[in-house]
Amino acid sequence: MTNQQELQLINGRFTIADAERLLNELVQAKVRHHIRKIEQHTGSEEDIKAAEKRIKAIETDGRALTNQLKAIRATHQMVDISGLIVVQPVA
Repeated sequence: MTNQQELQLINGRFTIADAERLLNELVQAKVRHHIRKIEQHTGSEEDIKAAEKRIKAIETDGRALTNQLKAIRATHQMVDISGLIVVQPVA
């Protein structure tokens, strides 16, 4: 028996507009998570720098995804999105 738990958070077909909104909201939620960690000063200076770096990476990836969806919009009206979250204990 495994202690792994899976959550199929997203699995469907979306209009480009709905996909942009949904994915932007997920990106912003993850950015807010890292900002809260920084504001709470729960980690070391190294942890804060890592969180700041991660925020930049998430924002960069989010912009790239938005640009890709804009390019897709030129030829397609719908996209499929699948997002599986897997949680498992760490030894």
